[in-house]
Amino acid sequence: MTRQLKHVFSPSGDWIVLYLDDEKVWEGHDCDSNALTALTNKLDIGYKFYEFTDEDEIDGCTPDLFSSIRGIKSFD
Repeated sequence: MTRQLKHVFSPSGDWIVLYLDDEKVWEGHDCDSNALTALTNKLDIGYKFYEFTDEDEIDGCTPDLFSSIRGIKSFD
């Protein structure tokens, strides 16, 4: 059976709950990056945080490939 991530949100606010199969992984505000950290920890996969530094790449034309990003800053 294929595992499934379920994203449940509240239409009246920015609150979300993430489930992996039937188990709750995280809940909180939609804009909170802790959701991604909780998910990557549960799946035992890596997670890194980056920031665009080239405003031309942010304004509606973000690169399709990570390796194509011209301006980027890593947070370790």
